[in-house]
Amino acid sequence: PLLAVRLYGALASPITDCDEAFNYWEPLHYLLYGRGLQTWEYSPVFGLRSYAYLAMHAAFARLASSVLRSKVSVFLAVRCALGCTSAVL
Repeated sequence: PLLAVRLYGALASPITDCDEAFNYWEPLHYLLYGRGLQTWEYSPVFGLRSYAYLAMHAAFARLASSVLRSKVSVFLAVRCALGCTSAVL
């Protein structure tokens, strides 16, 4: 039951917090596709955040993007993987 709830949440929940988008999804997109918004926290000038945490997500996202064609599908696959991980741990 918990896994089903997590998967439903990953697929149906909108992004309601700008920090989720600009601190995680945008920099992950930048890592994956080499373009997009690089937030100031990840900028080499300030360097407040490390890409190390996002590298774990990027590894899975690269794998997903080799199978899935749409960027939206890759995004949802990462969210589902995070939901499954949180249900198991």
